[in-house]
Amino acid sequence: MLEVLRNMWRRKLRTSLTVFGIVIGVYALTVMGAMAEKTNTMISSGAKFYTAQITLNGKGGIGMGAQLIPISAIEKVSKIKGVKSVAKEVSLQLSDKQDMVSFGMPDIIIGDDLSTPFLNKQWEKIKKIKSGRNLRKGDHNVVVVGRDIAVNKKIKVGKMMKVRGENFKVVGILEKTLTAPDKMVYMPIADARRLFIKSQPYLRDLQKQADSAKKIPKATLAAMPADSRKQLEAAITFKPENIVTGASVFWRSGADAEKVAKRIRKNVADVNALSPKDMKKQLDNFSLVFNLIIMGSGFIALIVGGLSVINTMIMSVSERKREIGVKKAVGARTRDIMAEYLMEAGTIGLTGGLIGLGLGWLTANAFNAHFASQGVEIFLVSQRLAVGTILFALILGIIAGIYPAAHAARLDPVKALRAE
Repeated sequence: MLEVLRNMWRRKLRTSLTVFGIVIGVYALTVMGAMAEKTNTMISSGAKFYTAQITLNGKGGIGMGAQLIPISAIEKVSKIKGVKSVAKEVSLQLSDKQDMVSFGMPDIIIGDDLSTPFLNKQWEKIKKIKSGRNLRKGDHNVVVVGRDIAVNKKIKVGKMMKVRGENFKVVGILEKTLTAPDKMVYMPIADARRLFIKSQPYLRDLQKQADSAKKIPKATLAAMPADSRKQLEAAITFKPENIVTGASVFWRSGADAEKVAKRIRKNVADVNALSPKDMKKQLDNFSLVFNLIIMGSGFIALIVGGLSVINTMIMSVSERKREIGVKKAVGARTRDIMAEYLMEAGTIGLTGGLIGLGLGWLTANAFNAHFASQGVEIFLVSQRLAVGTILFALILGIIAGIYPAAHAARLDPVKALRAE
């Protein structure tokens, strides 16, 4: 090994340039791979969560495009054969300002229906309380905060938090999950409904008109123009407790989730019912994009680094023909010569891999730290990525060195000794 290092050191500039070629490829692989690892971690946890339930979304839009589910549709779903429970929710963005330049998913408010048990078996594994407590039935104007939001906004249990202009008491802070709950604020569904209505001009108007519309005589209402009558009728029937933006359906023991979802789609026209297989397919397709990023980065490393190593090792063989001839003349075997050159190529690959990984790690962490105040963390240099990157660089160096090593090992010692 010492001789290998000496040979590399004798050609410092060429070796450095070759290592630099490996560094470029491995750096790209580390940075892009860290982005993919972060996304895949979120997708993996999301897949476990969403495949443990049937997810309902509304088909119609209202106001700013929010998808609402009619309460009548929820009641129909609860009566479908095989359905055990339907947990309603209301969700909206935490901020009432639209950020045109942002990274990652936005901070989200989730309004939980505490009167209905949430039977997703994966939920308790994901949503763990770090300090304080979880939401309870009967809670009002309280929130449980995801770890990223708590850190970024310096929130502590027992303190007040302003959410869309209203004050809420923080009763719990979640453990860091590296997934979506880190960027979520959970509150009772009634509070989320109030905030949701405030965020939608159309719903605000309906709520304001509700009391006065109910006092209008039916004869007067019937005589009004169609558009005015339709809006007033909507105001008369408007009830804040009927606002639902999503729901989770849980099936009875022994029931087939896919068949239950199919029955919902067939019998309830106002909802989209995504079965566990549907959600897994969507998440797998999303994950595929980021896995292709890793493959693309690996291809860059393969081309840039591989050609650099091959070029350097061929030049090394050409310059050291006489040295190889001497070694073979004094008894060095073909496999000894080949092993020496493969070890040199592998060392170049390993060195470039370590430097590239280090620079990639620094870049990823610097980016995460710089944008932490915005709740942004899109890189994750996992142990799997780090080990895989190093092995990739080492194997790349060895594979790229096979041809030059074989060429050196096949040299005729007599001809090699005559080389100048």
